[in-house]
Amino acid sequence: MAKQTSFFSSISRLYPHVKPIIPRLVMGLLCALLASVVALTIPQVLRVLINQSLEPGGSTDAVWTASS
Repeated sequence: MAKQTSFFSSISRLYPHVKPIIPRLVMGLLCALLASVVALTIPQVLRVLINQSLEPGGSTDAVWTASS
């Protein structure tokens, strides 16, 4: 049966190889997080724009402005 290593043991063995690219890994993580946040906000913005234009007395200018 193979010997199981702990998580921290594996990380400590990988650290010397990963150390030079840590800034790129962090920037990639931040970019992925920012892209997720933007993707989640787009439907919320559209919901507000459409609800404001569909309420009684609402103007369609907000929807036309957002679509251009």
